[in-house]
Amino acid sequence: MIVETYTISQLLKIIDQVPEFDRAKNERESEYRERIDTRDPLILVSITDQMPSGFLVAFDKYQDGSYYCWRVGVLPDFRRQGILSSLIDTYTRIAEEKGYSKLKFITRNSCRGMLSFAIKHNWNIVEVLPKEEIDDFRILFEKEI
Repeated sequence: MIVETYTISQLLKIIDQVPEFDRAKNERESEYRERIDTRDPLILVSITDQMPSGFLVAFDKYQDGSYYCWRVGVLPDFRRQGILSSLIDTYTRIAEEKGYSKLKFITRNSCRGMLSFAIKHNWNIVEVLPKEEIDDFRILFEKEI
């Protein structure tokens, strides 16, 4: 497996293959550009057996010395193969090279795999954002680098 940088248009074709991002399928390239283009974007894609297997999108959302991971996903056929760890490791290395001191991401209460990953890899919960449904509660994680 290797990790490469991609463009937004290349990324959108991969996101469509991750079931957890059904809501993101309606987002157009222009919406992605508006959100990340001028904020030090990073788009990583993992390639396994010459096929895209996962992705990570990060940008400088908070402008507080942290690098925010906005979207991350692994295609169903490639799960439990260490792809998420490789993407996070590459993201961490690049963030450190760019001079960031912290990493942040938000996940939902319903995303149990991501919650488990964060706890297992020593990320700290710094905020819980309530929503109408408990499964939709957002959890902000942070990690010093």
